[in-house]
Amino acid sequence: MADHYSILGINPGASKDEIRKAFRRLAMEWHPDRNSSPDAEDKFVAIQMAYDALMEGRTSRRFSFRTARTKTPTEKRKEEQHERIKQYILRRQTEFKSEREEYRRSKLFRAWFYSEAWFDLVIAFLILFIPVAASIYNNTWWYLVLMPLSIGMGASFYFKGERLLKRANMIYGSRDVFSMQELEDVYFYTEPGNDPYGPSRRRGRRFGW
Repeated sequence: MADHYSILGINPGASKDEIRKAFRRLAMEWHPDRNSSPDAEDKFVAIQMAYDALMEGRTSRRFSFRTARTKTPTEKRKEEQHERIKQYILRRQTEFKSEREEYRRSKLFRAWFYSEAWFDLVIAFLILFIPVAASIYNNTWWYLVLMPLSIGMGASFYFKGERLLKRANMIYGSRDVFSMQELEDVYFYTEPGNDPYGPSRRRGRRFGW
């Protein structure tokens, strides 16, 4: 059985950047759509699970999808759990590709995603700058008392824009393989205009267990 580090081919204690680079390289190599070998699915899922575990700080867990010896009840339960995880990962990757293709058929969606994202980011910057600019223009510090409110409103627009920009890059970027963390953090909808800002106004589908 291999541990998470050896599955990704990195040294114990590797940084998150090293873990991320190793995952992307191996995921592209072993993705079932790119690799036709019989064990491609198992290796891809093992790479995915190792990446998620290391990014969450879990380093001691060891696992294997297949073993030739007789399994104990505990090992059978773990193997069943791993199989469910495997099927979920593969299903989620397939669903993501299907959803992304729906968006890529329309240039209007692409323009909407990026324009809305950058509009929110620009508004966030302007809101943060207003109290400072007003204080400088009027030569008084009184306007700075509005900074907490300005920071709160600016942060709201910033996180909306940042999330939407991340969606756009996942849909229209050149990358084809994403981690489960990325797929679970960003949702796609067949009508993006209905829900541009995330879970608080979500009306689309969410895939789970």
